[in-house]
Amino acid sequence: MFLAGPGETGYIRYRFKHIPEIYITRYNPMKEAIKSILLDFQETELESGMPRRLRIKTVRGKAAVCIGVRRSGKSTYLFQIIERLLASGVPRQNILYLNFFDDRLYNLRHDNLGLITEAYYSIYPENKKHRDGLLLFR
Repeated sequence: MFLAGPGETGYIRYRFKHIPEIYITRYNPMKEAIKSILLDFQETELESGMPRRLRIKTVRGKAAVCIGVRRSGKSTYLFQIIERLLASGVPRQNILYLNFFDDRLYNLRHDNLGLITEAYYSIYPENKKHRDGLLLFR
């Protein structure tokens, strides 16, 4: 920044150097919270309880939903599905698991749910090419 020189009054001139390698991004606390939750899952030991014989048949490209009364074992069953996937060779990084009851997601609204996949792909950009990732929500 240069102040006005002799003979120039009332003007402030700015000189900016353009550096294309630097990108300024807006900090998004919700996206950072989601990233934190996703990374926590990568290190979490799953509590899968007693194995269930129940199998939910899935249709490729469609969502499978497990519903039931409170405390009926839906989350335990979900963790058993994750363990089966891991045992079958699916890398843990290909599983996006998110618990919507996490307090860090308190301000997450329906109009910014896209932040979930943005946060996931910012952690694992190589998975954006592959379409075999799994989204598991609780």
